Amino acid sequence: GVSRTLPIENGLIIDTGGASMELILVDEGQAEEVVSLPIGSVLLSQQYHLGDVIDPADLYDAVVKVDQVLSSQRWLNRARHTRVVALGGSNRALAKLFRWKLASSAATVQPVHGLKMQTQDAFALMHSLVAATKEERAAMRGISAARADVIVGGLLPLMALLRQLSMKEVMFSNNGLREGLLFEYLDHQTDATK
Repeated sequence: GVSRTLPIENGLIIDTGGASMELILVDEGQAEEVVSLPIGSVLLSQQYHLGDVIDPADLYDAVVKVDQVLSSQRWLNRARHTRVVALGGSNRALAKLFRWKLASSAATVQPVHGLKMQTQDAFALMHSLVAATKEERAAMRGISAARADVIVGGLLPLMALLRQLSMKEVMFSNNGLREGLLFEYLDHQTDATK
């Protein structure tokens, strides 16, 4: 779904779900490495108590856990300084928060798909999310009340990758597995009619 709708010849695709995060290294348009890691938004948020007011020690422990899990993936260094495309609920919520920050009015809100954010903007938004309570996060435009208690845990893997791999920006995708399966189905239908 990502590779068919966004320009990613070389880079990293990150899809953060509730229980896990999937990473795909793309090299010359092909998936070279594919891995699922147990560091999802709900899992991290519950295990490290990141749902409401965040204790610095809990946040530190969660960051260390994410760093440990990612450091076992030595191939990630091949993605250094390339492009990162993020999808999944928490990553999209970050994009929604950012697009409302950029918009001068509701008419100028950019779509999430293809939206680019500089790494320093991602870090600044993460800072504001960590400093906020669950109620304050839910009141931020772009963050749903259902996502307010898991967004911090859900963004830790993306923030770690941006730091560790010296990424200058992140691009967001609305398309993922479902859309990829649809493209595959349509390709098969087209091939069958030839």
